[in-house]
Amino acid sequence: MEVRVARDRQLKEGDVLSFFYPSTEWEMDRGFVCLCGEQGCVGVVKGAKDMQREELKRWFVNGYIWELKEEQEKENKGSA
Repeated sequence: MEVRVARDRQLKEGDVLSFFYPSTEWEMDRGFVCLCGEQGCVGVVKGAKDMQREELKRWFVNGYIWELKEEQEKENKGSA
């Protein structure tokens, strides 16, 4: 697994690190309300299965999650 911790700056001691669960979790047993308060926060953290593609594009998401999202979208088109 690859973990990315910063895109635009060097980390320094004391920096707060966070983890975007849908980047690796397709389904979660229980979602939870995020209390980070950051602009653009998803609010309620659930697995990627319950998120829209456009919302996921804002984040780094592992390849297998994108594969599962594609399968989900194909299934949804087939049942529409």
